[in-house]
Amino acid sequence: MHGAASTPSAAIGLERVGGLSPGRQADLVLLGADHLPVGVMAGGSWVAKP
Repeated sequence: MHGAASTPSAAIGLERVGGLSPGRQADLVLLGADHLPVGVMAGGSWVAKP
């Protein structure tokens, strides 16, 4: 995940995206074992809780 997220972000000068750590923005989709979404995080907050 690191290379897929951080490298493109750094290449275009984005510093607060591209990784999961304190102080960074977080938009992600949490998938279950069946590969269906079970949770969604946007802007660092859960909008659909797992």
